Amino acid sequence: MARRGKHFTDYNAYHDRGFHLKWRTAFALDELVQSIEGNIKEDQKDNVKEAQMSAQAISQVLYQAYVYRRPVEFQLNRYDRLGRIWDKRQAYFKGFWDARGLWLDGDFYPWEDLRHIRLLPYQKWSK
Repeated sequence: MARRGKHFTDYNAYHDRGFHLKWRTAFALDELVQSIEGNIKEDQKDNVKEAQMSAQAISQVLYQAYVYRRPVEFQLNRYDRLGRIWDKRQAYFKGFWDARGLWLDGDFYPWEDLRHIRLLPYQKWSK
């Protein structure tokens, strides 16, 4: 029995795009899918609104953060375009403040924008 090479005949007008074109479009589709998944996560998040702290309680937390050089996590009285409260942020308090507000990692925040602040646990520098 003699072996013959396979012969394919086109039964319709389909022509493969080739590997090079598929490779380029695969990256674009991957970026699109990641963007869509990121948008879905962003739309479904629901930040918990922490209790409004008094000025005295905020100053006690900031004092401890400054003395013990520990980071703080804070929530602002700011809302996004959908009416949800902003994500919590983390920063170090280096002792810079005045009657208008305070600076956390170089960013200025007015006192009335601070909703809740707490000390974060100590983290070893090597981790």
